[in-house]
Amino acid sequence: MTKESLIEKVQKLLAKANGEGTTPQESAAFLAKAKKMMTEHRIEQHELDSLDSVFTDNENPLDESGRMATWKCQLAMNLSIHNGCFIVRSKGGRKTSLVLTGKAENMGLVKALYSYCVAEIDRLTKKLAYNQGKVYTNNFRLGCVEAINDAIIEEVKRQKEYYQNNERALVVINQTPIDLEEAREYAQNNMRLRRGQGSRFRHDSSGRNAGYNAGSSIYGGFGTNRIGN
Repeated sequence: MTKESLIEKVQKLLAKANGEGTTPQESAAFLAKAKKMMTEHRIEQHELDSLDSVFTDNENPLDESGRMATWKCQLAMNLSIHNGCFIVRSKGGRKTSLVLTGKAENMGLVKALYSYCVAEIDRLTKKLAYNQGKVYTNNFRLGCVEAINDAIIEEVKRQKEYYQNNERALVVINQTPIDLEEAREYAQNNMRLRRGQGSRFRHDSSGRNAGYNAGSSIYGGFGTNRIGN
C-alpha cells in the first residue's frame, strides 16, 4: 500500500471518529486505530492537514447548555489546548456554547475526545458517586478531568522521550497551528472558570481524589500525535 493510500485511510478513520451518529466508544476505537497506523507507518500530522486555514466553528459548538458545568469547561479547555485549538465560552439567549477555533482536523480530534471523555465521566459518576451529594459529585467529575489532563501530559512526555533521537519527529510533535501559550491565556481569560476564595467552600478532597483515581482509567493516549509542547 502506498503512503498516499495509508494517509487517506487515516483521514477516513479520523472523519469517522467525528462522524454524525458515531458513539463515544466508536470514536475512541477509530482514533486508536488511526493513531496506531500513524505510528506504524511514520505518518506525520502535517501530512494529514488540509490547506484550509484556521477558522471558528460557530455552527457546530463543542457543547451547548443552559448552564455549562465547570468540569465540562475545564475538560474542553484542556483538550483544546493540547490539540492546538482555541476554546471560548459564548452566551447567546438562554444557551451557553463552547466554541472551537482551529484547523478542521484538530477540532475533529477535540470533538471526538470530548464526547468520549464526557460519556466516560458520566458513566463513572453514576457508578461511583451516586447519591453522594452535589458537592462530592462535582468534585468527583473535576478529579476525573484532572486525571485526564495529567495522563495527556505524561503521554506527551513519553512520546518526546521515544523520539528524542529523531529530531524531525520531535519537531512534528511540538508543531501546532497556533501558539499553545497564547491558547492557554486566551482560554483562561474567556472560559470564566470559577476560582478564588468562594470556590474553596465547594471543595471536597475525598470526592476529588476518588474522581482522580477513577478518571485515570479514561484516557488511552488517543489523539496525542499532535498535542503538547
